[in-house]
Amino acid sequence: MERKLLICLIACSISTISAADTDDACSAMSELLLPKGYVKQDNGNISRLVFNFKLREILEVDEKEERMKLSLYFEVGWMDERIQTSNWPLKNLSEMSIDPNCLQDKFWTPRLEIYSLDKYEAGSVFKPMSSASIDHRKWIYYEQRAVVDLFCKMSFKKYPLDVQKCQFVVGPYDNAIDGISCNTTSRYTWDKNIFDVASKASTNFHLRLSPIHPKSEIISGEEYQMCGFEVEASRPVWKYIVQAYLPCTMVVLMTWIGFFSTDNRATRISNLLLSMLAMINLYNSQKSLEPPSTVVNALDCYFMGCIFMAILPLIPHMVLVQIGRPTFTWDHRAKTITPILFCAFVSVYAVYYSVST
Repeated sequence: MERKLLICLIACSISTISAADTDDACSAMSELLLPKGYVKQDNGNISRLVFNFKLREILEVDEKEERMKLSLYFEVGWMDERIQTSNWPLKNLSEMSIDPNCLQDKFWTPRLEIYSLDKYEAGSVFKPMSSASIDHRKWIYYEQRAVVDLFCKMSFKKYPLDVQKCQFVVGPYDNAIDGISCNTTSRYTWDKNIFDVASKASTNFHLRLSPIHPKSEIISGEEYQMCGFEVEASRPVWKYIVQAYLPCTMVVLMTWIGFFSTDNRATRISNLLLSMLAMINLYNSQKSLEPPSTVVNALDCYFMGCIFMAILPLIPHMVLVQIGRPTFTWDHRAKTITPILFCAFVSVYAVYYSVST
């Protein structure tokens, strides 16, 4: 017993030990802390898991691939009542570090699923960037640095007024686990400054993080627990107002000015054609920046509406010309009707895309 305590003390206090010494320390620690007949495949009525997600950076939000990449410290903890604290090798410490490989080889560990996971890359420098510990309350903690790629179901129907949501959700495979909790930390101190992951992310989105509280899901008739966090990505609206909405509106106004400032029909048609070319070029330049999509989005609708509003005064005018009616009355009324209709169009557009899901 004394030899086992000595080995455990050395393993807990010295990190640069050989593989053989590590195996000895692992065996000695498991013999001290685990009862005889301990079966690592048996969860020992463990029914609760605690997750801690310490976000370090949101690396990328990829619209083309519909994925999100983030860097975080992933920690999971659970209490194993079978641990024998009477043989605690370090009486003056409340927590003891152990080799992560020892934890996986000798102790029960939960089987976890990260939903919508594409790739999980554990960090390593010579050895995996992970740690494990056991405290005197019989709680076991495992932490690992990782870069995670997640699939995100994105819809671009409201582009560029859309809001994309990516969820990091984790849960146990064992449906005997009926209690889980998640804690997400997105701020940390670096060089004496507080670093906020969402506000400092190197993406073209405004990001906001929110927790996903524990919930259950029925899979193949079995109930499983899960929780995590959600990253909400929205675009800087003012950028698109300046680059797309405002130029498109100005083209409509310039078309009207060209129409109402002259009675020459050929000049009116010429001004309209130039305006249409300008609007089509602007539309194509914006389409080249859009994420790939097969649906008609909000920006498409606005450009189509602007094109219709630009030619609106000319349509009744040409109809009256064809049927031999005077056009003066319509031209005079159009100066009032077309701005009102355009304002109504913009108002309905803004309201619809602000409340639609």
